[in-house]
Amino acid sequence: VRLVVGLSVGIVVGTVIGLAMAASALVQRSIGSLMAGLQALPSIAWLPLAILWFGLPEKAILFVVIIAAIPAMAIASASSIRLVPPLFVRAGRTLGARNWVLQRRVVFPAAIPGYVAGLQSAWALAWRALMAGELISTGGKGLGHLLDANRQVFLVSRIFAVMLMIIIVGMLVEALFGILDRRIRSKRGLLVPA
Repeated sequence: VRLVVGLSVGIVVGTVIGLAMAASALVQRSIGSLMAGLQALPSIAWLPLAILWFGLPEKAILFVVIIAAIPAMAIASASSIRLVPPLFVRAGRTLGARNWVLQRRVVFPAAIPGYVAGLQSAWALAWRALMAGELISTGGKGLGHLLDANRQVFLVSRIFAVMLMIIIVGMLVEALFGILDRRIRSKRGLLVPA
């Protein structure tokens, strides 16, 4: 639940910021470097401040998950829109598309592969932030807490079991992203036959 809620909020906020960065050179110059800096900062570094601000470990962990996803989504959204080939935009204009219709019918669909890559990155960063937050926080829920609880009683086999669960979840989600990526690229004729 923490991951779904935090990642959803991070995706929405990051996408809005990314769209603003893509639409305005001023926003890109002022916020773009901040997003890059935030992405470089380990999101777990926010946990002490989040605990001071929100008090409860639950809200603090949720904040850390959100803050992990926002920069990845903002950068991916802005980059995927900026990397739409100008030829597509010119072709859309030639066919009569203008303003919002051009964005909705040409630019956004062309940006989807890059956006999905951003979703994948945001998920991975949010997942790591969640595990780190649960591991460090005093809350008693989640796989990160299970790791710490087993560490405290020296149950190495259970630590490995929890680590294996975390890896399996990561592999399953990455496989789902792989399927989604192949479908999108196949629909657009971007798959190279084997």
